[in-house]
Amino acid sequence: MLGKDICYKSLDLTRYCEENNLEICAIQIASVTNQQIILCVYKSPSGNFHQFLKLFEIMLMSLCRPKTEFVICGDVNIDYLSDSYRK
Repeated sequence: MLGKDICYKSLDLTRYCEENNLEICAIQIASVTNQQIILCVYKSPSGNFHQFLKLFEIMLMSLCRPKTEFVICGDVNIDYLSDSYRK
């Protein structure tokens, strides 16, 4: 419980974690009208980008429900200044 008016729970996403490719944690915040899931994501610079995307997509699909909003933050170590399809 966070404060008096906000209910939350931690989500166990360890089955989607893979060293160097995807590390992720999340909390789910519920309200009367909808729910928000806040995700914190990390991909190592030496990780496999395609494996990261695959794991991330599978994880999002498992959490996707009607009236669910996602807030995604973290570090995916993509060089946005270089000319790359990964951007």
